[in-house]
Amino acid sequence: MKAFISQLQRKFNNLDVQNFEAALVWHYIQKKQLNIQKAKTLDAFIEKHKPENAQLEEYINENSVIDNIDGIITAFEMLVNSNDKKTNGVIYTPLNIKEYIVKETIISDQIPAVADPACGCGSFLITAAQWMHEKYHISYLEIFKNHITGFDIDKHSIEKAELLFNLLSLEEDGVALDCKLMLNAANSIEELAKEKYQGKFDIVIGNPPYVRSKNISDDLKPHLKNWSVVAGNVDLYIPFYEIAITALWGISLQILFYKA
Repeated sequence: MKAFISQLQRKFNNLDVQNFEAALVWHYIQKKQLNIQKAKTLDAFIEKHKPENAQLEEYINENSVIDNIDGIITAFEMLVNSNDKKTNGVIYTPLNIKEYIVKETIISDQIPAVADPACGCGSFLITAAQWMHEKYHISYLEIFKNHITGFDIDKHSIEKAELLFNLLSLEEDGVALDCKLMLNAANSIEELAKEKYQGKFDIVIGNPPYVRSKNISDDLKPHLKNWSVVAGNVDLYIPFYEIAITALWGISLQILFYKA
């Protein structure tokens, strides 16, 4: 995958990240023969960002190694530029790690409310949804509408999560998500300090942002005081442990973060 994405960016260096994302999503839709007529989110993104470039489409068709939804997730994460990765602390989580964490936490007989306070493009939440779909025998529409919540400071990451949620639902259930999803473009350091989120979720999963103190943005720094674990120069992932614990309901705390 890494070689494919690198070569794609070198060969078509006049295109931006969203052009590549739209082209890859379109390739996946065509490959899986998905009907996006009622998938307004997908249709609008492709219409806006997919370049009319026959050479690009031919290259992707001949060289793509994307076979499933996790392949799209991996491609999206590899397209994030190095500056954004450093600023937002983006870390790729291998699929086997996500699956282990999800299956160790989502064990109740009751369908849980699951949240990721730094969801990026929704990688962990998609793995959670796949397991919930299998375990509870409910539709992806039901899962994403009522049981999955994501937060991310980057608005485009939330946009990508919405695209991926729709792709998964279309591929597995043949249904577009024509509802409001619980995906929030918000700074969790600030947003999840609000009382309405305290004890709201049964499970909090994810890969928190790993940003050194010196690289934390000036916009974020004033909100660190919301969290008692912050003292001195700390990495940004530290308050996310307290965020998760505060957001959990009940006394049986289920919190598993993956640290690369």
